[in-house]
Amino acid sequence: DWYLVVDNRGGDEARAVRVAITARAPEQAALGTPGRPGESGQGAPDAGTDLASALGRVERALTGAFVLDDLEIRVVGCERGNAYAAPARILVCREFIEDLVDDMQGDARRLSDVLLFALMHEASHVLLDAWALPSSRDEATADEMAAVLLVMFGETQRIAAAADYFEGLSAGAPPISPDAPEVGHPDHARRARNLRRWREEGVELARRWQPRLVPHMRTALLRQLADEPRAWTDTDRVRDEQARRDD
Repeated sequence: DWYLVVDNRGGDEARAVRVAITARAPEQAALGTPGRPGESGQGAPDAGTDLASALGRVERALTGAFVLDDLEIRVVGCERGNAYAAPARILVCREFIEDLVDDMQGDARRLSDVLLFALMHEASHVLLDAWALPSSRDEATADEMAAVLLVMFGETQRIAAAADYFEGLSAGAPPISPDAPEVGHPDHARRARNLRRWREEGVELARRWQPRLVPHMRTALLRQLADEPRAWTDTDRVRDEQARRDD
């Protein structure tokens, strides 16, 4: 929160003050439509695109694809850099964005990639919880679903960027045994390895998730996938779900 104080106590005459304030937030990529071939994501926006508008596009992309009453993504002040999921809400800490800006050293594309992955991770928590699916609070599951969503939205390259980011965070950190139990998020090195594996699996990974996702897709998306299937589309399951809704 910013405050502007104009102090006129030094004089006894009225004064008129006009103030113009312009702010630019870090950039965020838009999402395409998972059901339309050729609309595989629009890439990073122009430099003038503001964060609020870009987050709104992510909200609309997710709620347009999946059954979710509402989704709000807000940037808030926190005590430390992080992002959080709550019912129908994702809270992105301003400190988290500031940390990313510092880490990326002006590389807007990398910033956009990592921030989009973080949003898909938190959105996975929101969706799994809203649909009462198991493992809604499991961090590794949310990472995997985030990778699935990025594949479905045609943003597979973002997975590699997120893997690079976590790999960089792991550099110089004390090694952790691969057999060590996971508490909260997997360690950075493990997250990077997981993401690289999921990116290589790509379409096959997304197909394995369709039994969990198809029942929660919007009817309009089901129609699109039935008419113009993507590589990851489980056509039989999509048509069965359409028939169930028609009945």
